[in-house]
Formats: sequence, C-alpha cells, structure tokens
Amino acid sequence: MQEYFQEIVVLTLVALAALLTFGSLSPIWIFFGANLVLLLTGIIEVQDILHGFSNEALAILILMLMISEVFKRKRVLYYILPQLVEIKSLKKLLILITSFVGVTSPWLNNTPIVAITLPQVVEWSKAQNISPSKVLIPLSYASILGGCVTLIGTSTNLIANSIAIDLGLPSLQLFDFFMVGSIMLVLGLLYLWLFADLALMPRLDPSKFFTQNKRQYLIESFVTDNSSLIGKTVNEAGLRNLEGTYLVQIIRGGKSIQPVTPNHKILAQDKLIFAGDPKVVSDITNKNWGLSFPDELSFAADAEKVTEVVVSPNSHLVNKRIKDSQFRAKYDAAILAVHRGGSLLKGKIGEVILKPGDVLMILEGSDFSSRIENNPGFYLINSTARPAAAKTWHHWMMIAGFVVSIILPALGWVKLSLSLLIYFAVLLAFERKNIGNIRKAIDYHLILIIVLSLSLGKAIMNVGIGEHFNTWLSFLPLDNTFLMVLILFAVSNVLSSFITSKAALAILMPVCLALVTSGFLEARIYILALAFGSAANFITPFGYQTNLMVYGAGNYKTIDYFKLGLPLTVIYGVVCATILSLC
Repeated sequence: MQEYFQEIVVLTLVALAALLTFGSLSPIWIFFGANLVLLLTGIIEVQDILHGFSNEALAILILMLMISEVFKRKRVLYYILPQLVEIKSLKKLLILITSFVGVTSPWLNNTPIVAITLPQVVEWSKAQNISPSKVLIPLSYASILGGCVTLIGTSTNLIANSIAIDLGLPSLQLFDFFMVGSIMLVLGLLYLWLFADLALMPRLDPSKFFTQNKRQYLIESFVTDNSSLIGKTVNEAGLRNLEGTYLVQIIRGGKSIQPVTPNHKILAQDKLIFAGDPKVVSDITNKNWGLSFPDELSFAADAEKVTEVVVSPNSHLVNKRIKDSQFRAKYDAAILAVHRGGSLLKGKIGEVILKPGDVLMILEGSDFSSRIENNPGFYLINSTARPAAAKTWHHWMMIAGFVVSIILPALGWVKLSLSLLIYFAVLLAFERKNIGNIRKAIDYHLILIIVLSLSLGKAIMNVGIGEHFNTWLSFLPLDNTFLMVLILFAVSNVLSSFITSKAALAILMPVCLALVTSGFLEARIYILALAFGSAANFITPFGYQTNLMVYGAGNYKTIDYFKLGLPLTVIYGVVCATILSLC
C-alpha cells in the first residue's frame, strides 16, 4: 500500500477541505476522521498525534486562553473598557471602540475581548436607536487587525508557529509580527473609520425583528374554565411533545412561569405561550382541550428575561436539532426563535438544525446565567451588559504582572512559555476557588483541532509530498520576494476563509518547508506570509471566530463582509508583501 501513500494523503486533504467547506459535521469530527484514515493506513503513528501535545507554541496558546479567562472572571477588561454611555455619535463610537479593541487585542486573545465588548456595543446601539450592523463588523475587524500585531494576539499566529516548530522550522518570536501588524493596524483602523459607515447597510437587529414580528413565532392560548387540562401537569396534558411547537411560558395572575417544567400544573385562567409555527394552531384546537386563542398577542415575559446568544463554532449544539438538544433541561431556558443570515427562521422550531453563528432568542430561567457563564459554546449578546468593575489595586497588579511577563521575553531574558507559566501560577495562587471554572472555559475543541492539524502536516512530510514541491516551485517567481509573499498570502487567505486557518496552515506549511530547504529566502518570511494570510480573514463570516460572533448579532449577510473586507484584504496583502520583501 505504501506506493499509494501520497495519493491517500492528497485525497484525505481534499476530503477534509470539502467537508469543512460544505459538510454538516463538526470540525473536530472531520479532523478526527482524517487522522483516523491516516492512522489505519499506517501513514502516521499514534505517537505522531501525541507529539503535538508537547508543542511549545500550543502550551503558550493554552496559557493565553486561561489567562484571558482569569482576566474575564476578574472583570479586568470591564475595568479598562471605555464608557459608552455619554457617546452620542456613531463616528465617535466607531473610533473609540475599534481603537480600544485594536490596542488590547495584541496582548490578550482577541476572542474574549470581542465577547466582552459585543454586548456593550449592542446595548449602546439600542439606546441610540442605531443599527448594530454599523459597528459590529468593524469591531471584529479591529480585533483581527490588533491580534496580528504580536505572536500571542490571535490563535492563528500561535497555530502557524506550532506547525512550523513541529516541522523543524525555527520558532517565531513575540514581535516578529510587529512591523507588518502595527502598520496595518493603523491603516486598517483609518480605513474602517472612513468607509465602514458607507459600506454597511443599517439592518434591523434580531431582538427588534423578533419583537415586531413575534406573532409569527409565538402562539398565545387561554385556559377556559371548562378545559380538560385543568389540574393536569404539563406532561400529563400532553404538552411536552407537541408537533411543531412547545410550551415556553405560563402566565398566571400576571406572573410569569418560565421555562415550564413537565411537573407544572395547568390551572383555569392560565395563559399558555407556545413557541413554534403558528400554523399548528389548528392542530391544537382539534384536540378539544378547551383552549381559546385571542387575536392579539399579549406576551408578558419580562423584557430582561428575553436574551440573545450566539452559537459558537465549537458548541455541542452545532448540527443538532433543537428538539434533540435538551436545551431547556441543560440551561434552564427556552428557545423562542432562531435567527440566521439576515432572517428569522420559520417553521417547526424543534426541527431547526443549529449552525455556528445562529442567534437564539431565549426566554431564560433563574439558573440560566450561572449555567452558561463558563460555557464556551455560546456568546452572550445582551445579558452581560453590566456596570464596569470597581477600581481596585489587584486589577492594577494583574495588569502590571501581565506586562512584565510580556516584556521579559521581549528582552530575551526568559522564554515566553516560562514567563507566562510563572504569571499564571501566581494568578492561580489568588484564584484557587475558581480553578474549576477556569478549566471549564478552555476551548478543548480548538486545542484538539490544533493537535490533529499538526499530525496532518506530519503525514504530508512522512510520504514525501514535500519533495514534489520542488518541481512545482519552478512555476513560481522565486526570485521576486514581493510576488512570492503576495501569492502565499492570497492562497492562505482564501483557504482560511472557507476551511479554517488550522486546516489551511496544515496544508500550506509543508510548502513553506520546501521553499526553505530549497534555499529560497529565510523561513521567517514565508511563515509570516502564511500566518498573516490566514489571520487576515475579512471576506467571509466563517473564516474567523470573531466574524461569526457578530454575524447574527448584526443581522448581517455574507455580502456585507465581502464589500467591506475585500479592499481591506487587498491592502493587507500589498502591505505585507512590501514590508516582508524589504526585511
């Protein structure tokens, strides 16, 4: 079978790319399946996969994720987040919030920065009666621009470094990204300030759309005095498994009961609120339960209890039907409606298969906030908007300690991984009670995907595909560094926009190794070209996590990203190629 190893690897990579682009499986299962094929065919060994866990750059990524979580739990970022209450101008908000995100993203993982800033911006937009769509894509783009300034600003840079180290290439340093990244941060922010308002259409945010059209998604019924349901529990009355709808709220004596459990009893004069397809009203009336259906919907849920959350790419809900997700039992909340790609989904809500970036309109129960607090499968849009944390000395100490842990490696006095490890150990000494919560917040899917990506790169090298790159290299302008960097940037950017940066880097990094071993330029230039191309994801909502976070919250369509992001991507590629060719 060995003579077919190269063909097996190529077909596996093609299948991986196709499934990531068009498939419905979770990325972790797609990567796992690809590695399983390579294991069963003997192309890689188990130790090749396990070796990825010892990668130093991966250790840095894990430390950064945990440090970011501590900062989030201690509300350090809330403390330094600018106050938006006094701002009345969209232009001023755009300048202030993108500057804040752009300046902080190089030093902390940019995803939690957006997660904390997002609800603040949404609340401001609602208060000022301005569409969030005018601000949220710039917010995401600013985080990407800032994340590209240093090695630790975005997971993509750390992934590129992980694969490079695994292939025997030299490790990147903390500020190797700084020259290109800082120049593009300034140019990118100027571009957003000048053109974002012109390029982005004002779109109705999901909560307003739902409020204005709730009659399309909610059914209200009234329990008459002669109803056969009186005295029965929800389960006994047969209200648990209705076709196309489900009971989300009982209004009794002006008070709301939500979410409804199977053991709640139905009483006369109750108002029952169902979520789902209003077309099933006729099915309910045919059951002769003694329910009446008023013409006007008087949905009485407390507005503060209707919450919006975005489904994360790594959520366990992805590709599951709502009725199979046990959402009410797990999170003490009921899904009222699902918003995707610029519109609210209609039809039987229980049959909706959830996708990354979906916005869920949720009627939350008393335990919802505590159950979702440390869950990386969701991003809260509006229920986390709280006052800034009080100014205390330990916030300053945490910030100062983090700055020191970055400066020391920059001066070459200690390795970055050791410096961050010591800093995190100090944090844990003061956060002993929250160790479990910090552990729960780690994105294990991301870590496993990185490890599995490393083994894909190992497979490419094991079968000698890299040697064949030398033949293909003759077609490239190898004597023109500008064009070579621009080509690598463009290829990695397009691939990352559709198949994730992890897969793109795993496929393309062996090309970088072939270029280096063939004597063309230094490794650092090629690794940076691929890293910048993979990280600068501006043209689709699916290429980077922060783009997906704001996708549903801003009621965006894919064309919005393309219109604003394509010119920014072209500028980034030209600046990257120009600076790296002069280095």
